[in-house]
Amino acid sequence: MSVPLVFENHCRTSYERLLSQQPQVRTEGLWRTADRFFAVCPDLVDTKAHDGTPLLDWFNMSARIMGAPIVIVDKIPEGSSPVQPRSADEIARARGDAVTLREATADLALSLPPTFPEFALSDGGPPTTFTIRIPRKLSEDEERAFRDAYQSLGISESCDIEVVPSIDIPQAFRRGLPGDVDLLPSKFLPKSLAPAVRWLVETDEEQWLKARVDLFSSATKSPLTYLPEPFRTKVSRCLVDASVFPPANIRSYLPLYQETLIGMPFAQSYERALSFFGVTERDLVELAVGGHIRFILPQAIDRYPPSLVNSLAEQAPGALLLSRGLAAATVAETRRRIPLLFPPIGISERHEVLAALYQRISSDQTKSQLAKAIYDGLRDAWDDCDSAVARRGAYGVASCGAARMIIGAVRALSGRDLTLEIGHAVGICGVGRGAQDSGLSCRN
Repeated sequence: MSVPLVFENHCRTSYERLLSQQPQVRTEGLWRTADRFFAVCPDLVDTKAHDGTPLLDWFNMSARIMGAPIVIVDKIPEGSSPVQPRSADEIARARGDAVTLREATADLALSLPPTFPEFALSDGGPPTTFTIRIPRKLSEDEERAFRDAYQSLGISESCDIEVVPSIDIPQAFRRGLPGDVDLLPSKFLPKSLAPAVRWLVETDEEQWLKARVDLFSSATKSPLTYLPEPFRTKVSRCLVDASVFPPANIRSYLPLYQETLIGMPFAQSYERALSFFGVTERDLVELAVGGHIRFILPQAIDRYPPSLVNSLAEQAPGALLLSRGLAAATVAETRRRIPLLFPPIGISERHEVLAALYQRISSDQTKSQLAKAIYDGLRDAWDDCDSAVARRGAYGVASCGAARMIIGAVRALSGRDLTLEIGHAVGICGVGRGAQDSGLSCRN
């Protein structure tokens, strides 16, 4: 019996974690037989992980995805065949990622045309099969579009189509625990958001799908390439983070800058933000219509006040910069400033770079704690940076970009753990820099 493709991806991801987290380990690639995968490490017996534990124990506890039929061995098994590492293009397209059912649902929703009916994806059938449940029969063109999209993702070997007129579509992509910050696909937006909002999110998704291959697998472009026209103008701006912390009175900014960029407050802190701004929602909308203020939304759109989002989408759509467009601009700007954070190279090349860095910091001549902190930050960032941006948009950039290296450097030099403070500061100022490549102030 052959290993289903869904488990192939889990095995591949487990091996990629080994390469990124333990680059000092000498490997001879990933190999497979009909029912098992093998990570080949010739020095397995004598090799330790970074934390000093035996490599075999570390791999089983920290790298191997639960249930994945992969083992780590010291010789290439007889009768096995090599598994090619993912290329930069495959990484950019998220092809071959190990995904949960909800992540597979999100990937499929993004790959299908906006006119495709709402659906729910289920894994309740045979182990090699998913089932897509839809409220009506698909046309020939719709079924062809579905098959093409599904095959391009490389999730599983087959997928059945089942018509269920009474299916509860909103439950197909419900929010999980409080820490759930993944972006909602446009097909699964809550009913409280207006059609104009859904159109903006669809446009944001479409532009992301066009931009992601350039962002992660080719030469860098200007961040302005990925921004809506209203955000490209060369005017004086400041950035006010109103997402959580209370801002100053908005009249403090309006006379000083031609435009004020506002990190939109979350729904739970919206009324307090209005109070500190000293305005009503109607005032904010009128200022946006007049071009005096614009909003950036680094996180999923359902986290923001629906009344404000709806009014802006209907009256001033050019005043909104959504998460994926912001992510594209921020990644482009980050690549320009720190090229190593999002390198246009495949898995094997990344491992070679990390291995060379490890050799450098392990030499007798180089014992710098700062160099090691940068190495550790880069190692962690490469482990999940591409998927974090794909799943969480601009918020994913903030969590896996320069913040990790800065946090590690501060910890190495001072012993202080400033993860929360630095992560927030780099996140809001970093995404703001993606919206304009010069002249941005970050104010609170």
